[in-house]
Amino acid sequence: MYTHPEKLLLDALAAGRYMRRDLYRAPDDYEVFFNRPWHGLAKSELDVMLDELVDARLLQIRRGGKALSTVELTVLGGKSWEQAFQVDWSRYFDSVWSPRGRRGLSLSIVSVSESICWQAAEILLDEMLRANFPGLVAKARTTRWHWSPWKVFPAASSLALDFRALGDSFDAAFDKAWIRASEVRDGWKKSAFD
Repeated sequence: MYTHPEKLLLDALAAGRYMRRDLYRAPDDYEVFFNRPWHGLAKSELDVMLDELVDARLLQIRRGGKALSTVELTVLGGKSWEQAFQVDWSRYFDSVWSPRGRRGLSLSIVSVSESICWQAAEILLDEMLRANFPGLVAKARTTRWHWSPWKVFPAASSLALDFRALGDSFDAAFDKAWIRASEVRDGWKKSAFD
């Protein structure tokens, strides 16, 4: 169906709109930036593939000079990505941080599954309490969720967790807690190598 580099490009672009120059990053930098395996293409090969994906209506490139243009999946490209990776949205959650007062942070966990939100929140709160950074569920609500420019969920659950943030030790504790909580969404999509 897709060549390996095409599948990797669709996966890297699935969650948003990116600068074209980000696709040209060196392999290690690319993998850190996208949190995905590198596509393995030279710049000229990548340019050809991007043009092919635009011609197939899977990608949209908004011009702003070659390196400054933005690249994103179209709705057709998003559906192709979902099919290629056998996405199970009922297992997925995402999050957004926002400041809360002078020393506090609020983390919103969003998912189409309220159960997944609560599972992730329970693990996060438990792990942060163990690290002496207690948090609390500030509010739960239903929301419209824009996962990406091409994917919008009309209804999703959102939980807001409030924490007092106290610098580097908080960040290290939260990183560890987040890794544990992320296990809740294991299996939400197939690997690029399946």
